[in-house]
Amino acid sequence: LARGLDAPTAGILGYDETREEFEVVLGIKDGAPEEEQAGRRLPLGEGLISRAAVLRQPIRVDDYAEACRRAGVTPVDVGLRHRYWLGAPMVAGDEVVGVIVVCSSARAFTEADERLLSNIAGLAGLAFRSARLYQEVQTLFESFAEASVTAIEARAPPTAGHSGRVATLTVEIAK
Repeated sequence: LARGLDAPTAGILGYDETREEFEVVLGIKDGAPEEEQAGRRLPLGEGLISRAAVLRQPIRVDDYAEACRRAGVTPVDVGLRHRYWLGAPMVAGDEVVGVIVVCSSARAFTEADERLLSNIAGLAGLAFRSARLYQEVQTLFESFAEASVTAIEARAPPTAGHSGRVATLTVEIAK
């Protein structure tokens, strides 16, 4: 992504609607993953990522700091290292699931770059939603299994806790 758009800095941020904050899923600096950015949280209202998410539209600027000032948002420190900024919301259905951002000090982004990033963000939004749904189904299944075991063991007090002991021993043997 960063290489294709000739941008040394990029980020993929997931959006948590209940917390009203973004979480850095992947940060790229000088073309390489930036591990210390992963997991960083940014509140809604910080940076142009918030504007892109709220407006549900890509934003392309030639002066990041000035654009933040005009939009009335606090600039994100990573964006301040670069003059040129392009961000596109990741939308799945009617839900904003995140934002993809690319930054550069060397060149301004074009309308074609904006279209490309918007298309990528649309596909990424669907993938994000699918991953979240999969995780929710998996959590639901695990909760159902635990509740079923608890209910079954409650009917037979002499064997209560047997399923848990078997699971623990199985994991220990597998190690």
